Amino acid sequence: MEKGKLDVEITHARNDEFGFLFQRFNGMMRNLNHLIDQVYKQQILAQQAELKQLQSQINPHFLYNTYFVLYNMAMTEDYDNVKLFTHQLGSYFKYITRNAAEDVPLHVEADHARTYCDIQSLRFYNRIVVEFGDLPSSCRDRLVPRLILQPIIENAFEHGLADKKSGGLLAVRFEEEIENGRFSISVEDNGPAVTDERVRELNGMLSIGSADAIEMTAIVNIHRRLRLKFGENSGLGFRHGSHGGVRVIINIQEREATSDETTHDRR
Repeated sequence: MEKGKLDVEITHARNDEFGFLFQRFNGMMRNLNHLIDQVYKQQILAQQAELKQLQSQINPHFLYNTYFVLYNMAMTEDYDNVKLFTHQLGSYFKYITRNAAEDVPLHVEADHARTYCDIQSLRFYNRIVVEFGDLPSSCRDRLVPRLILQPIIENAFEHGLADKKSGGLLAVRFEEEIENGRFSISVEDNGPAVTDERVRELNGMLSIGSADAIEMTAIVNIHRRLRLKFGENSGLGFRHGSHGGVRVIINIQEREATSDETTHDRR
């Protein structure tokens, strides 16, 4: 039991005070197992519900705009780009609507986000440049919750860069701190500058765990899902961008073994 195996019972042959104590101890452990199972299932159900909510929040404007781009390509008989664009759209919708595992390798999540950026680059042609950094090879197979990156990029396009007539910039960067077991992804735009008060307000919404604005709902969901999987040191954070807009940072901190777990491993 000390090592975490909670499905065993202790026994005592005599019907005395120790026997009564052992019975009560076994009953306590059964109740503890039930509560652990209940809380775990509640977390999983909440996680799945939030993912379904993310999947249902496909921006209708994104649909209209992508089909308008496709229509223009067909009208100008740009068939090479029509084939490329429809393939990208197919990959995008397959990923966002499928009911597969909740966790995916990071390189799969990054590829989906890159596909989304490619689609938006055609929509915002000559208006926005996307700089998508390389994913460190050591992190490619790290399992992460699905749909943690693309909704943040979508938020940057729609609320930071949509009004840019030219010179728009979206930068996605991956950084790893091997010695600390820490990994981060930053999404930064050069949209309108935000005040210190607004940055505090955005981070406050994450801390509270709720958001009134529709565009923040998906962001808060991502923050909660990261903390459920990786612990309280993981999640999202808002900063001032170095290019004048907003920088959103996805922090992933691997859970550390407790001192008791470390002691058991040595045994």
